[in-house]
Amino acid sequence: MAKPVVLKSNKYGINLILDSKIEFEELLNCILERFKDSEGFFKNAKMAISFEGRRLTQEEEFRIVETITENTSVNIVCILDNDALKE
Repeated sequence: MAKPVVLKSNKYGINLILDSKIEFEELLNCILERFKDSEGFFKNAKMAISFEGRRLTQEEEFRIVETITENTSVNIVCILDNDALKE
């Protein structure tokens, strides 16, 4: 994957397409960098988030949301699940 984190908007909020091969901690730093780079665009936004490209545990999903909300002005209101079995 060229970029470890790709942001795509959808009608509910944002979809993160994540690299499945890098370590989670490195991925978390890449996610934070990506959101900080886009801070002006997302300023004070309230949105849903979904994940694709990598299987995440519930704890990892929560850590991603926590990292975004604690370090940017983005407010994640819910996590959308793209997995039909979980949904």
